[in-house]
Formats: sequence, C-alpha cells, structure tokens
Amino acid sequence: MSELQRLTITPKTDPPKRAASQDPSPVSEIKRVKLSDGRLQPAAEPEGSLPFPEKPAVLEERNGQIEFRVMPLEVIGGITFREFRDRAFGEIVFFAVSSHQQVKGYGAHLMAHLKDYVKATSPVMRFLTYADNYATGYFLKQGFTKNITLEKSVWMGYIKDYQGGTLMQCSMMPHIRYLETTLAKIRSLSKSHVVVAPIDPLSIHAIRATGWSPDMDELARVPRRGPHFNELRRFLYQIQNHKQEWPFLNPVNRDEVPNYYNVITSPMDLSTVEERLEHDSYAASKNLVDDLKLIFSNCRQYNNATTVCTKCAVKLEKYMWTLIKEIPEWYELLEE
Repeated sequence: MSELQRLTITPKTDPPKRAASQDPSPVSEIKRVKLSDGRLQPAAEPEGSLPFPEKPAVLEERNGQIEFRVMPLEVIGGITFREFRDRAFGEIVFFAVSSHQQVKGYGAHLMAHLKDYVKATSPVMRFLTYADNYATGYFLKQGFTKNITLEKSVWMGYIKDYQGGTLMQCSMMPHIRYLETTLAKIRSLSKSHVVVAPIDPLSIHAIRATGWSPDMDELARVPRRGPHFNELRRFLYQIQNHKQEWPFLNPVNRDEVPNYYNVITSPMDLSTVEERLEHDSYAASKNLVDDLKLIFSNCRQYNNATTVCTKCAVKLEKYMWTLIKEIPEWYELLEE
C-alpha cells in the first residue's frame, strides 16, 4: 500500500523558495569587490536594478508534499492522497478548505494542481474518494462522478469504506493540463485576473449614504461558527447515519412512555445534540461526546439489557468510540 502524501495550502510569509531540484547557492558565491586595503565587501547592485518580484503563489514539492502558498499568516486548506501505482488509481483521503476562504477558487486551484502533479509523477489516472453530503457538489464541479467505472476488484479492500459517504470517481485525461485549463476558463468568463488600483469605498457617495464603515466589514469577517464546528458536524453526521441510531433520533414521547421522565432526569437525544451544535453550545469535542454518552447511559438505565433499544445503544456507542480513535486530536477522550 502506498504512503500517504499531502498537498497543503499554507501562508506565504517569505519570498519564493528555490525549486526542490536546485542546489542552494553557497555564501561564497556572493560577488565581492576587493578594496585597495585588501578588505572585501559585497559588490553594489547595478544602477536601476529591480528586486525579483514575488509571485502571488508558490508551488513546491518536497519529500512527497506539495505546499501551495497564497495567503499570509494562516493555513487555508490541504489535500491528503494515497497512490496505488500498480493499480493506476489513487484515493483522496482528506480534502478541506477553511470555511472563511471558500468560494474563492482555492479549492479548484488546488485540485487542478493535484491532478497535474499526480499525472506527471505517476501512472495514476483515476481518483476515488468518499464525499459527505456537504462536499458532493464541489467534487461534481471538479470532474468527479457517482458512476464508478473502475472495477471493484481494483479498489475494493484498498480504500477505507465510510458509512454515510458517497463514493465518487474522477478519470483524468492524459493530454489536459488542468491548471492551465482552469485558469483559461476563468479568464474567459471574468476579469478577476486583472489587477486594478484600490478604491476607497468612502469616496463613493452612494456607499457613504448607506452609513457603511470599515468596521462593518471586519464584523462580517468574524466566523459565525466555532473553530471546531465542521469537525463536530462531520462526526455527528456519521453517528446520525448509523443504522442503529433510530431509537435516539428524537426525544422520548411522554404520551408513549409516561414514566420515562420520572426515571431519567437528564434526557438527551441526537436532535437535541444537533440543535446545540448549530447554536455553538459545544466549546470542545468533549462536550459533544459527553452528551452522546448521556444518551447511551440513559438508555441502559431505563431499559433492560435484552431490549432492542439497549442493544442499539451498545452498537452505536461502540461505533462512536471507533470514530474517536480515528481522530488523533481526540485521543484524550478515549476511556481506559
């Protein structure tokens, strides 16, 4: 099985680096001028010389990792992929772009880079990935399809099967350079590549008349969700799509089970967990997991061990711990 490789969108905080294939220039190669007293000093730059302009993006490959530097001070996304060269296909294991940097073209740009890089460095011509319901639209735009033409014998058992995800396939064309095609298409439809001088918004009378101020823009850029929202939502989505989740989807009906709330003083269910998540009530993953554990403990407290509900609780809780084990940052939540 191939090693995982990663493409990462990271901040551009320094000048463009040398290509991975180039050797660094030793200090001794710097041009120096010998003075009359025998001392050496660096040679002066020719008059009128201009500094080497920084490029808006740097793509660098090193040890199987590609870094795409576009924005200052923050990592805005990345791709982790695995190649199966002897089977001529690859798996996109993880792909994400920060929520406040989406719908800006970075995802399409990075996917185009990935396709060109993989085609140029390996025999891989197809990608498979499991996409959740929030990502299928993006992958469809990037040339993926739900119609899997790759024989099951080629990929079955080699990639991880995710419950609740949609398996999608992308077949790459050998003679297409995807990045150039993407940029050419964008330029044919818009002038986003044309750089114009910045305009002071307050110099426009209609904007001043609305009462707008720069502080409003700053407030609009503040994330509406907590930093862990997307991760918690994916985790909860997997729990909700498990086949043993049905007894816990909604609160227990008082009319159907009259004495339930006399026995269970802290009721909890998956719809309540989802509502709390939507209202940013979970400051950390532990808070959400504690509510899920409460669902299972309530079930065992009220029902006998032989009931269908208790058996569902045991299986769903076991599945929950399996998901937690797959998230390294959540290891501290694992119970002894």
